[in-house]
Amino acid sequence: MELKYEERTVREVNYHDLDDFISEAFGIKYECVAYEEWGNYQSHSFTVEREIISKHFSEELALGIIPKYSTALFLNEACNLGLIEPGEYLVEVSW
Repeated sequence: MELKYEERTVREVNYHDLDDFISEAFGIKYECVAYEEWGNYQSHSFTVEREIISKHFSEELALGIIPKYSTALFLNEACNLGLIEPGEYLVEVSW
């Protein structure tokens, strides 16, 4: 018997590195654990694609408002800007 599977590339990112990246790329102070309400010893996956972010999100950022649950939006916008490649990202949380 053979186990069927599919290979894929996943980019594994530490949550501290993600915070630093988003903070620098967008000129804000970002903490994914707080904004996403994540806990210790968790992993969170994101499929990053080039897509236009919502006007509402753009307006909030312009006002200095960082909405909760916005990590995926920041990752997709970073992809739009050519800062990261599209694909699968796995954020590891451990403190």
